[in-house]
Amino acid sequence: MAYVHEAGRDPELSRAIDGLLTDGGQLTPDFLREAFERHFGMAREAQAVREGGARLAAEAERALSAAEGARSALDTAADEAQRLADRLEQGDTIDPRRLAEAARGLALLARRTAQRTEGAVRSLDAATDQIGGVRRDLDKVRRELATDPLTGLANRRHFELRLGEEIALARETGDPLTVMLVDVEGFDAIAAAHGPGIGDQVLRLVGKTLADGVRGRDVAARFGAQRFAVALPHTTESESGAIAEQIRNIVSGRRIVRRDNREAVGRIALSVSRATLQPGEDIGRLIARAEAGLDGRRTRSAR
Repeated sequence: MAYVHEAGRDPELSRAIDGLLTDGGQLTPDFLREAFERHFGMAREAQAVREGGARLAAEAERALSAAEGARSALDTAADEAQRLADRLEQGDTIDPRRLAEAARGLALLARRTAQRTEGAVRSLDAATDQIGGVRRDLDKVRRELATDPLTGLANRRHFELRLGEEIALARETGDPLTVMLVDVEGFDAIAAAHGPGIGDQVLRLVGKTLADGVRGRDVAARFGAQRFAVALPHTTESESGAIAEQIRNIVSGRRIVRRDNREAVGRIALSVSRATLQPGEDIGRLIARAEAGLDGRRTRSAR
């Protein structure tokens, strides 16, 4: 959330944070939870459901109203026809003009009934279209909730959901499962020296490299500001070493150039840590072991 704010990627979020700080407020846990839910959480999906439900309710109301009008018109026509039939059975003499008038009235009622029935059908068709629209809206919201907008990879929330599923499956099958965490070395210095636009290019480069390298049920995600994560089912820690080396080589071999002065950004280096699921281990401990590996590399490189 801090990166999104600093990069100006969500103006509404930035206005809320800047307004709070300008007024002397503090970024309390309650404020941060509410901001996360509003801009990144399930609130958007719930809002889409509410809006879609309101549209469906309006179309259903119109369809019911048209159907009720058609039923009322049919009842009126049936009553009038029954009255004429009763009089004829009783031997009453009915003026031909009255019969003609009644026939015209019945014809008019029939036309109105047909029109109202057609209106009900149109309303039902519209409601069906609305259902399709709501489904598309929900699919779009779900994709957005699961995707990092900058890199197009899964976001952390979706990654952890998928990783939990893969852990459960690995426990059942006994197959190996490895988590790989990737950090961009010196990312803050790169962004400070060349601007946030270059920082975004670096993140997109790493994201595309990971996306191109996943296969099958692998899941690549943006896990933090400059941190990425990859879940590798059916992969041992030693096997993941070759994957990590390939990713490092691809990224370091790419050249990023500033558009304003054509200055080349230095080689992009990655730190990679891997951890393979152990018996009885949960998602938190698995990720913590992978993060500890990254922290250890950062400490050694700083010496």
